[in-house]
Amino acid sequence: MDRSIRHDAAAAPEHPAFPPLSQSVQPQPDPLDSIRFLDLFALDELQRIQDAFAAATGVASIITDIDGIPITRQSNFCHLCSGIIRKTEKGLHNCILSDASLGAPQRDGPRMQRCLSGGLLDGGASIMIGERHVANWLIGQVLDDESEADRILEYGDTIGANRDDMTEALKSVKRMTTSQFQDICSFLFLMARQLSQLALNNYLKSQEIQRREWAERILHERNEKLVESYRKLEEQDRQLHFLAYHDLLTGLPGRAMFRERLDMACRLVRRSGRKVAVLYMDIDNFKQINDSFGHGIGDEILIEAGRRLLARIREYDTIARYGGDEFLAVLQDVETPEEILSLATRLHSAFAEPFVTTRVQYHCDISVGIAVYPDDGATVDELLKNADTAMYKAKDKGRNDIQFFNASMREEVLRQSEIERSLWSAMDQQAFFLQYQPQFDVASGAIRGFEALIRWHSPELGLISPLGFIPVAEDTGLIVPIGRWVLLEACRQAQVWNRHAPAPLIMAVNLSAVQLRSAGFLETVLDVLRETGLAPQLLELEITESVLIHDYDMVVSTLQRLRDAGVRIALDDFGTGYSSLSYLKNLPIHMLKIDKAFIEDVCVNPTVCRITESIISLVQKLGIQTVAEGIEDENQFQCLKDIHCDFAQGFHLGRPMDADQVRMPIQPMHHG
Repeated sequence: MDRSIRHDAAAAPEHPAFPPLSQSVQPQPDPLDSIRFLDLFALDELQRIQDAFAAATGVASIITDIDGIPITRQSNFCHLCSGIIRKTEKGLHNCILSDASLGAPQRDGPRMQRCLSGGLLDGGASIMIGERHVANWLIGQVLDDESEADRILEYGDTIGANRDDMTEALKSVKRMTTSQFQDICSFLFLMARQLSQLALNNYLKSQEIQRREWAERILHERNEKLVESYRKLEEQDRQLHFLAYHDLLTGLPGRAMFRERLDMACRLVRRSGRKVAVLYMDIDNFKQINDSFGHGIGDEILIEAGRRLLARIREYDTIARYGGDEFLAVLQDVETPEEILSLATRLHSAFAEPFVTTRVQYHCDISVGIAVYPDDGATVDELLKNADTAMYKAKDKGRNDIQFFNASMREEVLRQSEIERSLWSAMDQQAFFLQYQPQFDVASGAIRGFEALIRWHSPELGLISPLGFIPVAEDTGLIVPIGRWVLLEACRQAQVWNRHAPAPLIMAVNLSAVQLRSAGFLETVLDVLRETGLAPQLLELEITESVLIHDYDMVVSTLQRLRDAGVRIALDDFGTGYSSLSYLKNLPIHMLKIDKAFIEDVCVNPTVCRITESIISLVQKLGIQTVAEGIEDENQFQCLKDIHCDFAQGFHLGRPMDADQVRMPIQPMHHG
């Protein structure tokens, strides 16, 4: 607007009813720096308010931002200002200066001044939001004194305006007294204050809306997070459920799921009169696979085994991995043993084809034990235990077999349990004793020594064969203390006899695989020798071929250290197990004991005789002596003598005896 003369705000009339803006609108804590005036009003609403004010007062009106940039369109602007003065360069410049002066922030009242033309009155009021100056409402282009007309025309001459145009335009300029214009300015100030309050209210509403939107957004985000967390918890729950009920390697049901399904299957058939079969399946010699090829290959075989078994069951039956190399099956709704055997045979056939892995092709066998509900057990635990018993019976029969549980197995299990219970107290009761079977030199008939044989007379069970209690002692770990006792007693007796014997006597003691692999076994042997005073070369430790199947390198290393200490090593039961002549040269042994299975046919079967003779000849060339076990008659003894066997023992030569039955000196054998 055109302004030239400034009136101080103090000259404007006071309006006590309208307190200053700073008192009516308190500064808000919200940040206002980024708020624009037009963010709080619709432009058409501002234009309507401005036009109504201009129409009511008759003065020119416009709303600008704090830099003087128009926000609204001009209302009631006269041609003198907008059409003539502002069209000149100097006039426009002076109007900008006048607007800048008029638009300075003011809180206590309106501002009024004369424009630079020297005659027209202008006024203005600040629009505030809190303490922030956001816009100006400017009015004016009013002539209050006709005497000012000449000055306006002179001003037009200085800025280069056409005087005739100026004279004509002056006729249409709004006329009013100074007092009237001051009242309009006061009204403007009131309107500006109301507009400021409205702006603040709009701002606060916008902040509330933003806060509400922010809160809704936060709630929405939190809700989404909660939903996502719940989804993850559900997924974790599914994973935990899978881990709890499935085997991770094969993906088959695990122990917990198997037990639940077996229990449910038994419940379902109680009223129908039909049956449920439990199959306990164990891969034969699986440890040998892991030891030979590594657990990676073993895992591949287990995965493929699970896949094959799963493909061979009925839709409503269950295959589970129970752990290690053990698989279980629930066969539901069966009736006859023939039906069960047919289904079991189908599962057994899963191992007919070799397993092809990433590195090897390997043929596996499987032993299967079967227990039937309700015949063989009323609970899950009973059925599993009895199926497991039947599976081990299948292994005892040579493996790769299927066995049903029966009453004799139950009796055997009960007896095994009784043996296990009695074993724990047998050491304290001194129920073990040793017998000694002599060994003789085949060529000279001279006594070589004795083999110590453990016996057990239980107060509850009577005399128990070693075949009946040694496996139980191995399973329970009791074989370690029992074995130490045997070693100690045998070495003590050998030392007693050697004090009176005309020639050194060797004491042979059998070793369990569990003993040999137990911690500190080597030290135990050496401690016993030191305690009894027996020379190491008079002790001969007998191992079976089965000891060599597992931990071959460790076993050979332990045997070599025993041999280095002077102890003799004998390989027992040769010809019944896994050993072959090709690796005898790698074993640190002194003696090879030929099993009685060979000896029984050595005189009646020329082929067996030639095989035995070849074995004896070959091992003797390796520096290994031979002992023939189980000599039952004179013909067998003479045949062994003819094929140059070194030593012999058996009932024909001497039965096992208690120590007090042995009379020193022992006389040589005399055979024709």
